[in-house]
Amino acid sequence: MKPFEINLNQAAKTKHKYRSFLIIRSLLLIAASLITFFVVILINRQPNIKFNYYWIILICAVYVAYYIYSLYSNYKTKLYVKTDDIAFSYRLGYNRKSAIFVVWDTIKKVKIGTTYISFYKKTGVQKKISLGWLSYKELTLIKNAVEDFAKMLGVTVEKAEIYGQH
Repeated sequence: MKPFEINLNQAAKTKHKYRSFLIIRSLLLIAASLITFFVVILINRQPNIKFNYYWIILICAVYVAYYIYSLYSNYKTKLYVKTDDIAFSYRLGYNRKSAIFVVWDTIKKVKIGTTYISFYKKTGVQKKISLGWLSYKELTLIKNAVEDFAKMLGVTVEKAEIYGQH
C-alpha cells in the first residue's frame, strides 16, 4: 500500500490553539520582565546596595531574545503524521524535538475514536493520540489511513461508539 503522509504545519498556525500558545508566551514574557523590574527596585532600596539600571535592560533583552528564539523554533517546527507498512509516526507538538514512532508489528489493536486514535501494544501499553485540534478533513484523512493500514497488516480495528447512535 502507498505510504500516507499529511503535513499539519499550515493548519496549526491558523488555529486557535497556536494563537493561544503565542498569547500565553507573550504574557509570560511581560510577567517575567515586570517581576525582574520589581525585584531590582526592591534590591535598590537597600541602603548598602547600589544597582545599575543597565542590568534591567540586559535581563529584559535576554527575555526578549529567548522569546524571539522560541517563536522562531516553533515556527520552524514540522508537524506531520506519516504511516507506511513498517510504522506510524507523528510529530504533533511544538516543544517535542523528535517524532514518535509506533511500529505496526508491536500493535495488537487500534481504537479509533471521534477525536483520537489509541494504539494498544502486545505488551499491554496503550498510546493515545489526541487529534481534536485538527480540522474535520485532516482528522478523517488520518483516521481512514490508519484504519486502512491496520486492516491491511492484520491489526484489529475497533471504532469507538458515538453516544446517541444506535
